[in-house]
Amino acid sequence: MRSISMSGPMPCWAQKSITSWVSAMLPISDPEMPELDGLAATRAIRATPGGQAVPIVAFSAFAFDEDRRRCLEAGMNDHVSKPVDSVVLLQAVQRWLRTPNGGSG
Repeated sequence: MRSISMSGPMPCWAQKSITSWVSAMLPISDPEMPELDGLAATRAIRATPGGQAVPIVAFSAFAFDEDRRRCLEAGMNDHVSKPVDSVVLLQAVQRWLRTPNGGSG
């Protein structure tokens, strides 16, 4: 069984933070964060070596189909809308942590 830990915002949204996101098991990103929003962060992660293998989940107050589509087009794997339903959030986390690259296979 894996443990789930959550931490607050990264102390710095500079480009050096992107490399630490690539080593994370499952970045959960808000597409509307200031300075380096989740969409830009996802694109940057995807552009780094190993970045294609990192499952990324959007966690956003924007719940329209277009918002979800923007997240997926940026390279995120999933979208969970706020206000959070803890069951839905944990299902997304479990779905993407099943294998090192997410998914069940």
